[in-house]
Amino acid sequence: MSAAGKVYAYDRRRLMGDYVRCGLGFLATAGLVVVLQMGSVAAIILLAIGSLFAVFMVQTAYRQRQRLQVSASGVCILPVGREIPWEKMTGLRLAYYSTRRDGERGWMQLNLRSDSVRLTVDSRLIGFRELVEQAADAAHRNGLSLDAATRENLRGLKLPVFEAHDVGFEAG
Repeated sequence: MSAAGKVYAYDRRRLMGDYVRCGLGFLATAGLVVVLQMGSVAAIILLAIGSLFAVFMVQTAYRQRQRLQVSASGVCILPVGREIPWEKMTGLRLAYYSTRRDGERGWMQLNLRSDSVRLTVDSRLIGFRELVEQAADAAHRNGLSLDAATRENLRGLKLPVFEAHDVGFEAG
C-alpha cells in the first residue's frame, strides 16, 4: 500500500468512559475480595470478573494506540502493519448499537475483512465516516453484497447505497 493517505485514530477523550468503567469494575470486584475477605470460591469468581475488566482496559489502551492509514489503495492497521487492500476486501458490515429503546444514542461498528485480515472499528474513531465511505465504495467495486442492516446504516450516514440481494456476513 502506498504511504499516501490519511491517518485516523481514537481520541483519548472519546475513550475515557471505557477507561472509567474498566477501572471502577476492576476496583469494585477486587476491592470486595480484599475488604470482605471472602472464601476462596467467591474470591475466585470475583477475581475472574475483575480480570474481564482488566482485559477490557488492555483492549481500550490498544485501541487508543491503534492508527489506521487509509488511502486509495486500502487501509493499513498501525503499529502492527496489517493491511486490507481495497481490491482484496471480501466483507463489509456496518452495525448500529443503540443504548436506548427509542434507537437514539448509540454507536456504529464497522467490520472489514479480507482473506487474511479482519478489522473492527467503532464510530468513536476520528474519521470514521470517511473510512466507511471508502470501504463502501470498495465493496461496490468488488461486487460485494451487503446485508440489509449494513445498507440501512449506510443510508443513516447519508452515503450512497448500491442495492443487492440480502446476504449474511459471516464472522468466521
